[in-house]
Amino acid sequence: MKPIRRVLSWPFLGLLGIFSGILSVAPPIQGRWALLYVGLVYGLVLGVYFFLCRGVHSATKLSLLILASSFAYPIALLGGQLGIPLLILSPGLGLSLPIAGSPRGLQFLVVFLAGLSGGVALLLPVLKLFDPSPSRSIAFYTKVAAGSLLSAFVGVLGRGLGPLLGEKVWMILPWTLLPNAPTQNDDTFHFIALYLTWQPVLAVFIGAATSGEPQPVGDPDSQDTDTSP
Repeated sequence: MKPIRRVLSWPFLGLLGIFSGILSVAPPIQGRWALLYVGLVYGLVLGVYFFLCRGVHSATKLSLLILASSFAYPIALLGGQLGIPLLILSPGLGLSLPIAGSPRGLQFLVVFLAGLSGGVALLLPVLKLFDPSPSRSIAFYTKVAAGSLLSAFVGVLGRGLGPLLGEKVWMILPWTLLPNAPTQNDDTFHFIALYLTWQPVLAVFIGAATSGEPQPVGDPDSQDTDTSP
């Protein structure tokens, strides 16, 4: 894929992320399975991008992408829930955190830890599948680390934009037409802003992180790399 076409495909990828975010707000299933639904939808839209814009037609790769995305969300939730007790139990760290005594600050810390763990869970397999950099190289792990931190900070930003962005989007879109219309409250506003911020930003990051030139054919790490023009 030529560089100019690759860059022009990123806005399309961002739009796919926004579309996925909207679908994520009102999952057709409830409870714990809803998290798998959110990841499944996100994996599907990423798969559409790689299929249409990057020429990836491998059913195995696309299936693994969807699978990795589906489980990244439950892992993110688990990371957020377990991260706080681990920090509190860490000598000289958890109890000295400035936000430890603030309920709002604690919420942001949970979101940060969830974004960090979910970012690692998503980016490790996705970049392994589609990044032309060798999977054992410094560049590969730098992308994973940078993307995971971006995931954490964007998650916090999205959570914080709830009263502003989430409420405005709620007023624009006809949520009541959906089968499982979300309830109009602050939590819904926070999730709308979170999904509509995190999903497109991380989607564009994945597109950018996997957009390098393929490795030479003789490099064993390049054998699974997409080499479409």
